[in-house]
Amino acid sequence: MEEACARLLDSSAFELPAVAVYRKTAIGKLAFRIELLGDSSGHGRGGANQAASKPRKLAWDIVNKIVWKRLSDKRPLSSAKKGGERTSGERTSGERTSGERANEDPVLPPSVSVESLASRLRGTFSQANVSDKDIASVAREFSLAAENLCAFAERQQLLWRQRGANGRSMSDRVLGVTCQAHPTDGKLYQLQYSDQGEVVETVELWRTHVDELRALHRGKRQRTAAAAPRGSLDDKLEAGLVYTRIFTMALRYDSLSGCKCAYQAALPPPVMDLLKSELGCAHECFASPLNQYLGSFCSAFADSDAAFGSAGSFFDFHPSEGSFECNPPFDARSIDACLDHVLGLLRASGEPPLSFVVTVPTLEGTHTDSDGSAFRGLEAFKSAAVEVRAKDHSYRMGLQHRRQVDGVYWNPDIPSTAYVYQNASGRHRWPVRETFAEQLRRAWDWRGGR
Repeated sequence: MEEACARLLDSSAFELPAVAVYRKTAIGKLAFRIELLGDSSGHGRGGANQAASKPRKLAWDIVNKIVWKRLSDKRPLSSAKKGGERTSGERTSGERTSGERANEDPVLPPSVSVESLASRLRGTFSQANVSDKDIASVAREFSLAAENLCAFAERQQLLWRQRGANGRSMSDRVLGVTCQAHPTDGKLYQLQYSDQGEVVETVELWRTHVDELRALHRGKRQRTAAAAPRGSLDDKLEAGLVYTRIFTMALRYDSLSGCKCAYQAALPPPVMDLLKSELGCAHECFASPLNQYLGSFCSAFADSDAAFGSAGSFFDFHPSEGSFECNPPFDARSIDACLDHVLGLLRASGEPPLSFVVTVPTLEGTHTDSDGSAFRGLEAFKSAAVEVRAKDHSYRMGLQHRRQVDGVYWNPDIPSTAYVYQNASGRHRWPVRETFAEQLRRAWDWRGGR
């Protein structure tokens, strides 16, 4: 078992709970530091029991944009071979996914561009209250937070390697992770991380979500039985870490939420069902183990999500055929990167049918709709574009896995459009019928709840 533990720690696909907690604290401090700049502009802060103040929401928006910008950075599509020589999700030897950069945290960037940060801060808060000194200070704090986080993670890895060498195996119980019923809400579970008998962090999830995550984890173990046969030491180790896996993964996404969860919003179930039945969508390109719906998905964090079946980052995903749903985070960088990758995949496609449904805020007339952009380039592959009006459609909240005061859906105050992009074979295999637009508008006007 010592060797199995060492292999897992060396795999870059396992996060210790103490590291997940450390990251959440670090991200919270960075958001608070930015929030103070907003406070100086006179917005004021809400009390502990009040709704999040405007500066706090804006601060979390900036933090998310910094993180998602980093996650959307990718190498050119030239690594994908023409004619479908590369299979869906396959990576060549030596490639590194966006969650596998050496000596870097998978979430916090090692550095932040001062110029980009200045643009974000001064575009959000009053320029008079954001000095060059403030900007440089925030940039240094991001870098220092990432550096300290990586150093802490290395110390934790070393600690558990030493414990393994001394005969102490890893398991949920040994790592301090437990799962129990919520004391007052029968529909919820609490996953808790304790250190030396004291509860350090708690994550709450619907019981149904925990059950689904356990099933995804079990399914992933079954699919990787060739590498870790059932009953082997590696398989037994993984089976005993299911709650640790759920805790660290859920805390990862919660750490980025603060009071801003729109970046993890998902299409409502009726829309997903329609895309599956009408256009054959079988894989989600921007999902997470917490909000995936089709059972096959890419997600932002390969290291924490692969245990639940994630194919990794969409930007490291190179399918040669199939029908896919893309609902990227609604920041400009992520949308542009998504469109660029879809365009490259379609241009590189051969005879096999390939189709993408990209759902984003309506792009006509925006910065993305410019000469030479991927959006313009995709016109040659566009089979349909169905727009739904502001307030007449819904998305599921990014924190749908736990109880929310505001419910589980939200209505954007800007229009959204579903763009259908297909190669010639894709148009033949999954034709867009005349009734599709009206069906989609009805499905998107969803008022579901738990």
